[in-house]
Amino acid sequence: MKRGILFVLGVIISVVWISSALAAEPRLIASDEREKAYLYVIGENQFSVKFKDVSGVFTWEIDPRADAPKLRVFDYDQDGEKEIAVSLCIGTGTGLDIDALHIVKLQDGKLVSYTYTEEEYTKRIKDAVAFKVARENSRLIAEFSSGRDSIRIDVTKSLNDYSPKDSEMRLECGDVVSFSPKTDGTIVLRAALGTKVSDTYTPDYYADLTANVVFTDGTFSLSNIRIVASPLL
Repeated sequence: MKRGILFVLGVIISVVWISSALAAEPRLIASDEREKAYLYVIGENQFSVKFKDVSGVFTWEIDPRADAPKLRVFDYDQDGEKEIAVSLCIGTGTGLDIDALHIVKLQDGKLVSYTYTEEEYTKRIKDAVAFKVARENSRLIAEFSSGRDSIRIDVTKSLNDYSPKDSEMRLECGDVVSFSPKTDGTIVLRAALGTKVSDTYTPDYYADLTANVVFTDGTFSLSNIRIVASPLL
């Protein structure tokens, strides 16, 4: 039986996780008691959210092998009413660790879910990051830059002596993405940045991008984008 963690006002409590919860009664998997916000799993990719005595059912993807969801309540769109941010892991495995972000908002007496889709945030990241390659003597250098940040990485060894054309090298992101709702109301996106050579090679990741998620009028955007070298290098 796999076990996860339940976040209740920042306190971590051990709970029986999704794999067993699917066969049981609706099970509480994350909550904020002070804000009267509760997240239940009620079936495969089926969740019930209760917020201020209003309930709603949503179909959200989740990987049953993952850690428990992260849940925070804050006025994310600054309209005077609080929303629920829920971060669910939707993919784990070799080279994969992907979260999905949902904002649940009380509108006209009903709970409505907004999802920051992979297509949206991937496009925003690729628009924000300039990528180029350079050749210095026998070395191949990959450069990632955004705003005032610029990271240059020697990728020669990772290519195992293969010398690709510059046009074959491209920016890669999306395999490692997390969303972390913080107590101060920020939602931090963290994504690994790397390179890929054509479609026959798996990506190699060299840098980390962080950004704040902005939620306004039902839409998402990113601000305060920063790039740092991966701590694994």
